[in-house]
Amino acid sequence: SALNEVIHKDPTAVEPSCFPQIDERCHHIIYQAADNPFLEETLTTLYTLNLRLWYLYLAKRGDQTDAIVEYKHIVEHQKILDALRQRDSELAQELMVDHIELYQSNIKAVM
Repeated sequence: SALNEVIHKDPTAVEPSCFPQIDERCHHIIYQAADNPFLEETLTTLYTLNLRLWYLYLAKRGDQTDAIVEYKHIVEHQKILDALRQRDSELAQELMVDHIELYQSNIKAVM
């Protein structure tokens, strides 16, 4: 399944330029899991706008693999998806909040 493919991917084997695609796939899996078409459409629209910030972040940080948040972004997604797979909604929520806050912090750092 798409979920298992993302969860079991080795973050250190991923080129930084692929992060946005992996990020989008993880988010799409989460949106679909909500089983709410309105929410999925709204989040997809917001994600598209947010993607511009992602590319800005990558452009400012360059292609330095050690500078791209030490792959924490992918690992965060893996933990969120794993919590969802285990049906641990409290842990998934906590991890999502942490993920959003770290992302905001990273974007603010390059602006």
